[in-house]
Amino acid sequence: MSNIFWNEQAILTLTSAGGALVQNGGGIANGTASLDVRTGGNAAENFTAGFELSVLQWATITNITIGTVIADLFLVPVLDGTNAPSVTITNASTDFIAPNYRVGSFISGVIPVANTSIRSAVINVDLQPFLYTPYLINRSGQTFTANWVLKFVSAKVQVV
Repeated sequence: MSNIFWNEQAILTLTSAGGALVQNGGGIANGTASLDVRTGGNAAENFTAGFELSVLQWATITNITIGTVIADLFLVPVLDGTNAPSVTITNASTDFIAPNYRVGSFISGVIPVANTSIRSAVINVDLQPFLYTPYLINRSGQTFTANWVLKFVSAKVQVV
């Protein structure tokens, strides 16, 4: 008889210095590494994941309180390994990604202080064996500054 355990993987930094994003503006979130769950990829054979958004700062924090959605996270699958579905991302207030690619929202757990970093996480994200392009859309109501960081950690099943 065997037991099934979760097996954690190393933390993968997808973006180490994301650009400033305006309210409802979006940006690609894999400037440092791709999110590749395919065989041989950097997250191969993983079933679930967590994402952490950190080093997020605002010069103005008007109306950002506990429970404010900071940003929505989208994982857009690149099914053929080359061509992703179309999205509108120009870091403008009209940016749009189909809602079926949204995997969660980063939510403020504190009332932020201007120019002070915070962290937020989205967990229990199901993964398929695809190459993904991750995107963020800023929902905080304010422009957030450059140099945000998006990290990824995944888990797979280990049979012992």
